[in-house]
Amino acid sequence: MSFLQKVEKIDVIVDDTLADPENISEEDRNPDLETLIVEWNLSLAIYAILIQHGYSVQYVKQMDDRSLDDVFSVAKWTGHKFALRQKLVLWPESVLYQSAGTSRACQNVSAVATVPFGSTTVAFHSNPLKHRLLPTSVTSELMNDILRRNEKGKIVAKYFEIHHCLDATHRKYLAHTVVDYYIANDLYFSLPDMAKFAQLIAERFSNELPVKLLKI
Repeated sequence: MSFLQKVEKIDVIVDDTLADPENISEEDRNPDLETLIVEWNLSLAIYAILIQHGYSVQYVKQMDDRSLDDVFSVAKWTGHKFALRQKLVLWPESVLYQSAGTSRACQNVSAVATVPFGSTTVAFHSNPLKHRLLPTSVTSELMNDILRRNEKGKIVAKYFEIHHCLDATHRKYLAHTVVDYYIANDLYFSLPDMAKFAQLIAERFSNELPVKLLKI
């Protein structure tokens, strides 16, 4: 085994250790932060990662995009980062909630789709009638291409073609398809992209009700 392979193996072990709540010592536990994570229905792995980076509830309130990137720097934690960011954006105590533009757009959300990302969730928000979408490179051509290339995307398109609606399972598949694209291309799933995808999904699958909540 080469030196680089040994380093990569050690990194994987360290990453898994940091994300395991069982490895938190009793003196390092933070009941307030744990309660917050549980109330937000997030993975306890997020709690473990935050604790072992020295975060408390007060610190979490101040998390911005840069600190989220620093804490969730490992590619396989990307879903955890997205899930926590979504909660922070909607949490009045958070600096992300108070930041101009992004938080204001999210307060007017009426269409939501949440998808599992490991043991966490990623949410799409859209209400194009109530706010202008922030800049994004997402287009209908991109979404259609994603549907064509992804096996679950093909299943969703075929189901809609036959039934002219999507049941809970196929809405879940649809959300997975979009998330899979971002994972495969190692891309950051920004809020503007989420909002644009939600708008395009509503247009592409127009027989669906305008307000959908997918409970995973």
